[in-house]
Amino acid sequence: QVFVQGNELWICPRNQVDTALLSWLCSEEILWFDEVDSTNSVAAQLCSQRDFSGVVVAGHQTSGRGRLQRTWHSTAHQNILMSMVFKPANLAPTQAARTTLLWSAALADELDLRVKWPNDILDDQGRKVAGLLAELALEGNRVQHIVLGIGLNVNQDQFPQDIPNPSSLKLVFNREFERADLIRRIVQRLRAVDLHASLDLWRSKSIMTGKRVVVQGKVGVLERIREDGALIVDGEVILAGDVALL
Repeated sequence: QVFVQGNELWICPRNQVDTALLSWLCSEEILWFDEVDSTNSVAAQLCSQRDFSGVVVAGHQTSGRGRLQRTWHSTAHQNILMSMVFKPANLAPTQAARTTLLWSAALADELDLRVKWPNDILDDQGRKVAGLLAELALEGNRVQHIVLGIGLNVNQDQFPQDIPNPSSLKLVFNREFERADLIRRIVQRLRAVDLHASLDLWRSKSIMTGKRVVVQGKVGVLERIREDGALIVDGEVILAGDVALL
């Protein structure tokens, strides 16, 4: 398959992941690219070019990103770099922020891992295994679509020294994983998430609730998470920021 992004032509070969099999198993369109700048960017471009609501997977990203425009590092063809397009019905823009919490909790539950607010997935030792990045497209007062990017460290077991506290499924479970099967599991699990559900699963997977943390310069105990996704730290409402254990 061929995809045009700007003035560049991307070829989508079926060599690293069997996209034909995955598309059949997941009942949706799954596109594989050897290398892209960002799977989120490609998915967004596809949404603007045609009525795309599937999954984009890449072996390598040249400009992978996380929250706050941070760089997402990944060794080529060892991990999962993917973006899913969601077109939720009757989802107000004010509800969109909590969708990342619902998806991260579902993914952590599927992989037997933990969650860290707002979008990180950790092992039991607090090492980062995955991150999620949701990007919205609005049409008036309606969510047109959400592109959910997922960077999941799968079989990589060595990381650059400047990456803080990384881990992977291989390091956590002491074995290698078949990426195609993981993609199938992720797609099926996340498609099944009710975006109007409570955050109870997130609460059960949280690694920081009840512990002393620092966020937005405030030090205190992370007491709970509200249904709108806000944290309560020593009685104070936290709407955004990075949380770290003390």
